[in-house]
Amino acid sequence: MPHHYKELAEEIDVRGTLMRGALAGIRREIVKLKKEKKNIEKKVNATEGRLKLTRNEEINSRKKLTEVANLETILIEEKDELEERLKKVLERAEKIRKIGEDLEEL
Repeated sequence: MPHHYKELAEEIDVRGTLMRGALAGIRREIVKLKKEKKNIEKKVNATEGRLKLTRNEEINSRKKLTEVANLETILIEEKDELEERLKKVLERAEKIRKIGEDLEEL
């Protein structure tokens, strides 16, 4: 029997050594995964920051486009008004020219 216990003790020792080795490998893998997780989290945070910045730039660009469109509308209205005023001035000038011609005939 004592021989049997010796073999059993050696087998337990071998299994213990294997388990300690496996646990050490698992610990190394866990450390590696934690580092990868931190790196990915940093990249995600950086990407979120760039995304927020891009969204803010988009919002500002849309506001500016709206402002430009409003200014364009105002300028078109002013242009139309000035063209109408010019047309009236030209009509009056034509009337005055005709009156001048009529007076010259008298």
